Amino acid sequence: MQLNEMKPNRTIKNPHWTNDKKNQIHCEFHYENGPIVNACVSDTKEGNPDWKEIFDTFDMTEIEKNTQTIIKDAEYVAKFKKRERQEKKESEKIDALFNTKLEAFEISTVKNSKDRNLKSLIRKASNETEVYAYTAALILKEMKDEENK
Repeated sequence: MQLNEMKPNRTIKNPHWTNDKKNQIHCEFHYENGPIVNACVSDTKEGNPDWKEIFDTFDMTEIEKNTQTIIKDAEYVAKFKKRERQEKKESEKIDALFNTKLEAFEISTVKNSKDRNLKSLIRKASNETEVYAYTAALILKEMKDEENK
């Protein structure tokens, strides 16, 4: 069945502007016992019957309201995705810090060290640079202690 053949048995829903020029509308054509078709409709020199049907069915206020709803929804989704990306980045940063601390304690010199103070500083480090610095300090201290024996 062709979509043109189904036209009389359809309902148009959610028309909204797709651009600031307001020369194109996105809407849904809900066909009776059939598909829902997303369509972008523009007027033509000859006059597009879909365009006419949209404006016969909806007034400009409804189209503007739908457009504002679509814009607000898109902004909400964009903010949500941005927050999700930030949370993921922060989570990855925390995971990386944890893994860096684990790797530091896998070094035999660090693992076997009796220096509770420097080992505590490694555990409490708030970023990877601190982990590297305290680990290096501990290793150097252990090397110096070994030389002095």
